[in-house]
Amino acid sequence: MTCVSCGYELNDNARFCKSCGTPVTISAEPINYVLPEGFTLYQNGPSCYRYTFDLDGAPQVIWYNIATDEYDLCDYYSGKSLFKYDAPEGFEFDAEKRRYVRMEFDANETLWMVWFNAVTGEYEEVGYPEEPPKEEPPPVLPASSANVPDGFTLDPGSGLYYKAMPGINPENGAYGTWYTWLKADTNEYKQQFFPR
Repeated sequence: MTCVSCGYELNDNARFCKSCGTPVTISAEPINYVLPEGFTLYQNGPSCYRYTFDLDGAPQVIWYNIATDEYDLCDYYSGKSLFKYDAPEGFEFDAEKRRYVRMEFDANETLWMVWFNAVTGEYEEVGYPEEPPKEEPPPVLPASSANVPDGFTLDPGSGLYYKAMPGINPENGAYGTWYTWLKADTNEYKQQFFPR
């Protein structure tokens, strides 16, 4: 970024030009990003994220870069990518399954869904003769789901209910979001803090 008056090279967060004192104005209009369903914009973009859990209940974060159209699955605690393999050409990411998928028909008009796991590098093929797969029915909620307190939302990936509230972590004073997780069938609660 350069000064409009004298051409001096400015820092990204400069409010005045160090050379001539001209105020720095940012004329760019905010960008309205189209986010995948269930994702939250990270700061001002172009990245967005979604919290999820693996089959053992360990928290994970799915990151999506809108500008590059790339997904990444990261361990929540370390922030390290769990993907060890790049997505093959022609595959699209399925955030619900946390895997890449490509659909193709064979000579018999059977629809094949080829799944690729970027964590293990393994492929899986599933065939659907004659008609494409139907959408999965909504998850069967535990019998005790009627007792879920107001304000809790079902996370379809884990089957747990959650409620998010902004707050401060008393251990280190960091500002962020407290997530309260509820396992409805056992009525067990768990709290996690996600710093900003």
